[in-house]
Amino acid sequence: MAQSLGSLRPGAGTFTSASISADGKSMAYVYQGTESVPDVFSSTLSKWEPKQVSEANKDFPKLAMGKTEVVRWKSKDGKEIEGLLTYPVNYKQGRQYL
Repeated sequence: MAQSLGSLRPGAGTFTSASISADGKSMAYVYQGTESVPDVFSSTLSKWEPKQVSEANKDFPKLAMGKTEVVRWKSKDGKEIEGLLTYPVNYKQGRQYL
């Protein structure tokens, strides 16, 4: 039986539902990029080369998505806060959005 690792979240995107194979040689996970829908990927652990193994959303219409970036700031108590800033589709710098 595979051992669940919970969630991983490095880089630009979200890695969730990670699971290592019973023999400890490979890993599967769900990845969703800031501008892509979630799909399943896998890789051996000895040589990290992720390969997409599902196309769960291939028939879903490709909708325009706004750019998303990670932003960080310090709170009043000095702790670092992290959030996601998602821009409107077709964002233009200098234009006011409500």
